[in-house]
Amino acid sequence: MKEPPPLPPRRQRPPDHRCEVQHGETEHHEDPIHPAVLLSALLAIVIIALIIGWLLMTLAKNVSSMGENSSQRTSGSSSVTSETVVLGTGQDQDAIDSNDADSSEEADSPEAPEDASNASQPQTGTGVEGEQEVDSPPSGNQDTEIISEDDDEHVAASSRVRPFNAGASKRISANGTNPFLIGTEVDSTVFVIDKSSSMDGTAFESVQNSLLQAIHSLNSSQRFCVIFFDDRPHVMPPDHKVRADEAGKAGAIDFIKQMAPSGGTNPYTATRMALDMNPDAVVVLSDGAFDLTEVGRITQENQVNKKTPIHCIGLQAHIRTLQKLAEDNSGTYRTALAPR
Repeated sequence: MKEPPPLPPRRQRPPDHRCEVQHGETEHHEDPIHPAVLLSALLAIVIIALIIGWLLMTLAKNVSSMGENSSQRTSGSSSVTSETVVLGTGQDQDAIDSNDADSSEEADSPEAPEDASNASQPQTGTGVEGEQEVDSPPSGNQDTEIISEDDDEHVAASSRVRPFNAGASKRISANGTNPFLIGTEVDSTVFVIDKSSSMDGTAFESVQNSLLQAIHSLNSSQRFCVIFFDDRPHVMPPDHKVRADEAGKAGAIDFIKQMAPSGGTNPYTATRMALDMNPDAVVVLSDGAFDLTEVGRITQENQVNKKTPIHCIGLQAHIRTLQKLAEDNSGTYRTALAPR
């Protein structure tokens, strides 16, 4: 039996140098990065971020400061504009005419500025005022009055002067000022006026003229009422406070002109009725003293309410009972003189 022929020798494949090269390259990329390189890269990133953050903060501060400056300039110009508007609209043509008339009167009479200054400064506070003798008001056809006006925002009031004819030569005066203007700076006032027989003559006419001037000076947002008294009270219709608008002032004028002196002097009931109307101020005028017990009763009635200030005016003389009534009720007292 023949032996099988020997197998041919197995050919060996040549080494694949390409694989070795690739394997070498692979091993080269898998080498770890050196820690120093990583640290340097991180530091560079942090430094760049800090620089960018600082630049952004600086830019934001500059923008904010520019915005504040711009808003301040805008608000400043707005306040100036609003003030200009208020000043421009706070005076009507009557006020301008009055100022022109006052200027001409000042040129003719050197005493006019002093009288106007006294009239524009109503006196307040508890105490006795006007005990010294006061000259009668200067004669003239045109009179002036102070009018306080409140704007819609509760915010600010302005004063202006406009002409009003109310018998300038026949008016009562306390140190050159209309004493009825004491209560006109509040929201509501009740005037309590003596019309007893002792008030007969030019004195009562002067009281009426001064009262009309005080009522005319009220603005339409205020309320008022007038109560005359002799032996009993006489209340202005409709027997309560009314608005100081055209209708309210017209009704007051008719009522005041109808009054004539007569009867005795009993201020208690009239003053109590005034307090029951819950006003911000009561103004009482009389030419004669009355019993001190009446002062105590009125004060007690006032304590029950909100203790309304009671301002008192003594006509032609210093009346101590009226002074005490004012002192006991947080009011002021003045002595007023009427031209003879």
